Amino acid sequence: MKNNHFLAILFLFIATQITLAQSKTFTLVDAKNNSPIPYATILFNGNQGSITNQEGVFRLNMDKLNPNAVVAISCIGYQSKSFKPEVLKQEKNATIKLIPSVESLETVHLDQARPHVDTIMKRVYDRLATNYKFKDKKYKLFYRNTNKMHFDKLDVNVTKNTGFKRTAIKQLNEELDALKKELKKSINASGYYADMLLDFYKTDKANLKMVVEKAISLNGFDNLSTPESLQKDMLTKIIRNFEEDITYKVKTGWFKIEDSLSLKSIMKKSKDTVPPSVNVASTKEDVNSILLDNGFKVNYSDLNFVTEQNLYRYTLEDILFYEGSLVYKVAFKPRKSDGKYGGFLYVNEEDYAVLKTEYAYAKGKHGRGLNLKLVLGVKFRDTKRKVTVSYKKDSTGYYGLQHVKQETVKEMYVSRPMKLIANEVSKKLKFNFKVQFDIIQSNEVFFLSQEQLDSTEYTAVKEVIKAPIETLTTYHNNVWKDYPVLEPVRKYKNTAVN
Repeated sequence: MKNNHFLAILFLFIATQITLAQSKTFTLVDAKNNSPIPYATILFNGNQGSITNQEGVFRLNMDKLNPNAVVAISCIGYQSKSFKPEVLKQEKNATIKLIPSVESLETVHLDQARPHVDTIMKRVYDRLATNYKFKDKKYKLFYRNTNKMHFDKLDVNVTKNTGFKRTAIKQLNEELDALKKELKKSINASGYYADMLLDFYKTDKANLKMVVEKAISLNGFDNLSTPESLQKDMLTKIIRNFEEDITYKVKTGWFKIEDSLSLKSIMKKSKDTVPPSVNVASTKEDVNSILLDNGFKVNYSDLNFVTEQNLYRYTLEDILFYEGSLVYKVAFKPRKSDGKYGGFLYVNEEDYAVLKTEYAYAKGKHGRGLNLKLVLGVKFRDTKRKVTVSYKKDSTGYYGLQHVKQETVKEMYVSRPMKLIANEVSKKLKFNFKVQFDIIQSNEVFFLSQEQLDSTEYTAVKEVIKAPIETLTTYHNNVWKDYPVLEPVRKYKNTAVN
């Protein structure tokens, strides 16, 4: 028995070492200040690619690297670096340093004067049609969706009652206070993560199809964050003071929400679980929205700082280097009220293509909102939006999207008086429900490949309504070991579901 136990441990150790040898994680940093370099391009096996995440981390499957090809690392503003796979395999230090290319600007002789920034921007606009194409394409892409919530206020207190003892109401309010603290702490520290490998098809007529190759999810909220679960937890605490079989009405203001709800029915609903799946139509629209937002199309794109230049002021901030070419770094901010973004554009000096853009709501600007606080007790507003987009020339000769990360914060407020009125007995409860929270969402897309799409191929694609998704209790590196996808950030890796 002891020998069998020893052999089992030995086998597990060897298997672990083999797995670790197959996959290796690296961190890319600035050689001057050791700060991580996000969204740098990693090229390997000739035509395969990956990028660093926002923490500068990337992962390589060492056993799948072509020993005769190099691993090339490049990023705007830095000197590129290349490695033989064997060197990376033997490298004990997993940190790779890139030297800022701006250090060599003084040695560069510019044969002609720099163009004026308005001239640069005009050339960018004039060449949009020849530089970019986003339709009649088949994309292989990796999509990551992250949702977090931060509660500033979560209050539920019984204010009036009929048919209850004072001690019972006091105990109920104490239980609700404890539940509120538990929910706020749990939700604020958690998050929901979903990763998907997708085939995405878009025709010139804007017809869309999508096939889910693989999908995983990790719900750190532990089902506490949905409106349904919050309502169930709160109502269960409250109506357990009623008999189990008694039904009651639920009203808010003049509106009736439920007519015959009972504790038994709430508990039954909680047991009727549906297997998790990917809503193909919804995910397809989310991905298409990212394509439209960053596709330079007037009236559809967020990039009106390129397509409607009269709304913005521009400044030539710097000249950088990228893969042997000069890159203009152009800063922009609103000139008129319709301009709502501020940020930077990185423009290739050779063909005036935008290689990268970073933009966010300018000071005093925000997105859509609705304020019915006084009428219905509801208010929401997009308060923050931060986007980073990279473009790269593909096999069709046009520039296409390489990577997009969109981060948004929506401010939500709900305040409503509610009543529970028992149908069979003379019992009533009146309580106030007030909640104020932020929804923090991140959508990230990494485009692994882009190819021209013909009508025959598009017609042959078969879609499903829902696709299976694997649910995890904790993230592990083997999930995507065979794919050059985005390495998750530490917060994602450390999330665990109880």
